[in-house]
Amino acid sequence: FPDFDERLAQGDTNFAWQWLRENLYEYGSTYLPDDLIARVTGEPPTTAYFADYLNAKYSEVYQLPPAE
Repeated sequence: FPDFDERLAQGDTNFAWQWLRENLYEYGSTYLPDDLIARVTGEPPTTAYFADYLNAKYSEVYQLPPAE
């Protein structure tokens, strides 16, 4: 959703719930977690995105140099 942030800022969460229902919740008990994540995201589970988020957040908060 290219306008994800704007829609959430306006209080619209229905589009996200609908997407989750159609793409994730409907299949939650059909696939193993790793398979469901790969099916929804197009790649196997990885911690890289979470690590990037944490590095960016705490680098800004504590004025640290960017992680390499």
